[in-house]
Amino acid sequence: MASVFSAPVSVSLAAQKPSITPLLRQVNPGDEKQALTLEPSSANAQWAFEGSPVGKLENESGNRFYYPPPRLTPAVTLNENNKTDVPAALKADLEHPLYADVINATAVGQTATSTFLTQYAPETHFFKAHLASGKVRLAMWYTKWGATTPVEVSAAKTQWVRIAGNGNIDSNGVFSPASSQPTPFTVLLAKDVTEDDGYYYWAYIVLPLPTLEPEKVLELING
Repeated sequence: MASVFSAPVSVSLAAQKPSITPLLRQVNPGDEKQALTLEPSSANAQWAFEGSPVGKLENESGNRFYYPPPRLTPAVTLNENNKTDVPAALKADLEHPLYADVINATAVGQTATSTFLTQYAPETHFFKAHLASGKVRLAMWYTKWGATTPVEVSAAKTQWVRIAGNGNIDSNGVFSPASSQPTPFTVLLAKDVTEDDGYYYWAYIVLPLPTLEPEKVLELING
């Protein structure tokens, strides 16, 4: 998984800002139910999905649980005979390789958010990053089958999709947190559209900006 941010953010209870555990979690189709904990707890909190969910949110004896979506039937077809060194999923088998379910809990006029990412296919690509005018610039790379030297995908052949959060990325891969009330992280999916041979060539990343400084994010991405 390309995530660089998966731990809950501690929030001062003195500020009365609610938070949900988990803040962010990657799950697989068919995984067991996931418990949701709101702090400070509120029996009057209103729980709801943003948008159209793929999973379910259930109230069981006053406790909230997230149920990941079921496994696909039939399963996704993975083929090793593609341009990368990773088995790639056929586009015909699924609409998207990654979905985000965002859950909001609102109490006393304040809202806490929990995000679950469901991954349906393996990532074929990965990211490298550097600073561009003080901001994080992402580039997508892959390794060819039987090769050792990675290949960079040009910015012109990289298609970006924001999955969760409110940050923005431009056509050159430069990321900017939202100027007003930025989310603590943004989930981005990148597709390699260099050639269309029926496979998903892609990767995703969770950018913990502005929670962390850009230099720290670069360390996490580049190792």
